[in-house]
Amino acid sequence: MPAELSVVTEPLPKSQVGMTIEVPAELVDATYEKVLNRLASRAKLEGFRPGRAPRQLVEARLGPAVLREEVVEAIVPEVVQRALREKSIDPIDNPDVEVVELERGRPAKLKATFSVMPQVTLGDTATLSAPDTSIEVNDEMLERRLDDLLEPLAEVAPVERELRAGDIAVIDVEVEADGATVESESRKAMEAELKEGVLLPELLAVLPGTFVDESREAAVDFPADY
Repeated sequence: MPAELSVVTEPLPKSQVGMTIEVPAELVDATYEKVLNRLASRAKLEGFRPGRAPRQLVEARLGPAVLREEVVEAIVPEVVQRALREKSIDPIDNPDVEVVELERGRPAKLKATFSVMPQVTLGDTATLSAPDTSIEVNDEMLERRLDDLLEPLAEVAPVERELRAGDIAVIDVEVEADGATVESESRKAMEAELKEGVLLPELLAVLPGTFVDESREAAVDFPADY
């Protein structure tokens, strides 16, 4: 039966929990023995076959600091996980563990800090109220919304009639300034949608009613720094 741990928890700010774990001396000693046996089985010392050197010699060669570090790495994960299971705590990050005391033949003491999911206390929903606001939808609003939904699905097809608002026309645009053609601003076979906010207002004013191969002129005022 595993040695019993003494585990005390305390709530900390920002959804953290502090945990103090006391490890019985028998578990500390057992971990020392297990670690030392593992290291001795792998040790290669002059005068001895691999893994055959006396444990006392291996321990002396390693030194107490190195041996303690190996014990810390072996005992801390096991003890912390046991403590979390005993307290039914599910941290959302890796615990930050401080080894306060750890010495052969004596109980060990660890302190762990970790984050948990924040506790949320719901209010009394029966006390909530919302204004009963009604929105009137008229035919114009409905038509506009339907048009917005149908527009991305519309297909472009040639028609034999004059241009109308909402049509898409393929036009050649020749820009002149001071009697000379501005090639950099002129366009060939440009798609133009006859729609407010899409086409220049001056062009939108003259294009409706035109037929194929018909020309129109429009005066457009650009800023001085254009």
